[in-house]
Amino acid sequence: MNCTFVEEALKANVTRRQHQQAFIARGLASSALAKQNQESYSAEAVLAELQSVLNQ
Repeated sequence: MNCTFVEEALKANVTRRQHQQAFIARGLASSALAKQNQESYSAEAVLAELQSVLNQ
């Protein structure tokens, strides 16, 4: 029983790390594309836009 618990915990940890790695890779790719295109938005502008959507 302990073996199964440890195995499942290890598998879950590997999966979580894979998801984190993919998330970071997507963020870095997005950042590189934004720099390449010289297109970026401030956090304040994004939050204001989201708030306007919520207000509708």
